[in-house]
This record gives sequence, C-alpha cells and structure tokens, in this order.
Amino acid sequence: MLSSLQLNRIFKRKKAQKLALLIAAAYVVIVFIMSILANYIAPYNPYTVNLNQIFLPPSFKHIMGTDYLGRDVFSRIIYGARYSLGASVIAVALALFIGSIIAFTTAYIGGYLDRAFNVVMDTMYTFPLILIAIMIAFVIGKGFFNVAVSVAIAETPRFYRVVRSSVVSVKNRGFIESARLSNIPLRVIIYRHILLLVIPPLAVMSALTMSDAILSISILGFLSLGIPPPIPEWGADLSVNRSALLVGAWWALTFPGLMILVTSFAFLLISEMYNEITIKGAGEI
Repeated sequence: MLSSLQLNRIFKRKKAQKLALLIAAAYVVIVFIMSILANYIAPYNPYTVNLNQIFLPPSFKHIMGTDYLGRDVFSRIIYGARYSLGASVIAVALALFIGSIIAFTTAYIGGYLDRAFNVVMDTMYTFPLILIAIMIAFVIGKGFFNVAVSVAIAETPRFYRVVRSSVVSVKNRGFIESARLSNIPLRVIIYRHILLLVIPPLAVMSALTMSDAILSISILGFLSLGIPPPIPEWGADLSVNRSALLVGAWWALTFPGLMILVTSFAFLLISEMYNEITIKGAGEI
C-alpha cells in the first residue's frame, strides 16, 4: 500500500486532491449501495453450487467467471461486500467508541489511571495490529461479530492515542479552567470545548482504520479465522480458491483480491486527501 508521503507527492495540487477524494468517496458509496442492494443486483445466488460449471472463465453469462464449486464470482463479490464492509464498519465503530470513552475519561482525570492506561495502550500499539487481531480471533473463535470484535480491540489504541493527545492538549488551557470554576457540568465542557476539536482527526482516523480493517478482516478470512465459508467474504473466497492457480483459473483469485485492494486503497485515499484538504489546509490559513 502506498505511504502518506507517496500519496502526497502524487496529489500535490488542491484540485487533484479534491478530485481524488471525490472519486474515492464515490467508489465507496457505490460499494456500500451494492452491498445493501445485493439481493437485487447479484445475477445469481452466491451459495448455489453447480459442479458442471467449475472454473468457467469470464463470459457474458458469468462476467467474472465461476469458482471451484461453480458459484458465480461476481455474485459472491457483491454479497461479500455486505460481510467484509459490514464487519469493518462494526469494528471501526467499536474501536472508536471504546478508545474514545477510555481516552476521554483517563486523560481528563489524569494521575495513575491515565498513566496505567497509557502504558497498556502503548504496549498494544507496539505490536502489529494484525497480529493482535489474529491472537484474539484464535481465542474467541470465528464468526461475523467475533472477527469484528477482534479487529476492534486491535484498532482501539489508535483512537485512544488520537483522543488522549487532543484532550491533554486542551484540558489545562485557560478557557477550560474558567469553565470548571464556573461550575459548568463536565459533559458540557467535553462537548463544547473538547469534542469539537477531536472530531476532525477522528474522521481522518476512522477512514484510515476502515482501510486497515478491510485488510485485517480479509487476512483473518484467508487464514480461516474470520467469517467462515460458505458465507461470501472476500478474504475467505481467496483462501478457498487457492487451487484455481493450478488450473489457470486466475479470475477466481484476481477479482476478490482486487476488491480488497481497491476498497482498502479508497478508504486510505479518503483519509489522506481529507487530511490534506481540511485539517492541513485550515492550518495554513
């Protein structure tokens, strides 16, 4: 995957950044709509097995060919978006909620509690996130919700660090002290003076985490630790179709792999371009 520096070199101008953001966002919206309307868009039932049509090449009847069980690859990709994106959204939402709640509470209170959680989160952050997700998935088992929880726990330190740094940077400022002395309720202080400052970086982090979550869930599926077959999931479909290379059926691996790559890259592009246009652009003004 391209790094942030490489992306910034490619999209130097504001117009290019806005165009890239628009294209990536449009692609993501299309994929989400495709997953929601899968029952109406998919030409075939993704679970229907037809052993007489194993590894058929792309054609007008099957535009992305068939897999090792004769199932339509295009239909499985459409339905797979529902599970791959659905699990990713749940994972990011859980990580955002858990990380933000812990960060707001510990950073605002401070003291030993803040230092203890900071050590725990920093320790988790030193490990590769996918390694943490694999270990958790191995313990709690397979399944749609289980894989989302595994990735959410692995991604929680990211949101914790973003929120904590924002809270620590503003909690001792003069206007926060004035609000405290004025007996303004804590929830009002958090909402009016802290939360609004945290939302922009959280938006960037959410899009970036969606990119990683899609890859992580696909890796777990490929390792048979995620959403189990025959449920259509991009990573699991890559795993069960590995034998396709032996018979030259490249399409059974190529199209699910492309969906993982392109969708993950689209969220990465949204994160980087939004950061460049909105946050950094505001800092230049």
